[in-house]
Amino acid sequence: MIHSTSVTLALARETPIILNLEKLMDLQNNEFGLVRGDENRLANNQTISDLIFQAILDGDLVYLSPIDYTGYTIPGSTFWDNPTTPEPNDGHHGITASTSLTPTNQ
Repeated sequence: MIHSTSVTLALARETPIILNLEKLMDLQNNEFGLVRGDENRLANNQTISDLIFQAILDGDLVYLSPIDYTGYTIPGSTFWDNPTTPEPNDGHHGITASTSLTPTNQ
């Protein structure tokens, strides 16, 4: 059996440098989820949902901000999109020099 932490770390090791903040966000939020899941193995879905919602309100999780969707496109990327335009697949990863990890209560 493969442990989910091992999979998370293996995937994170292959992240391009330009996406390091995204990797850090994923690792921090994944660690939170792994710990809470382990602490609440017998909890029902509603309890887990309530724990996560409270964590968001408390700022225990993080997101990237600001995100710049207007920059260059990445050829062949079908999953990055600028949500401010009707054109599909016209965005990029959105991480700039001013992007930082931001607690979810901010």
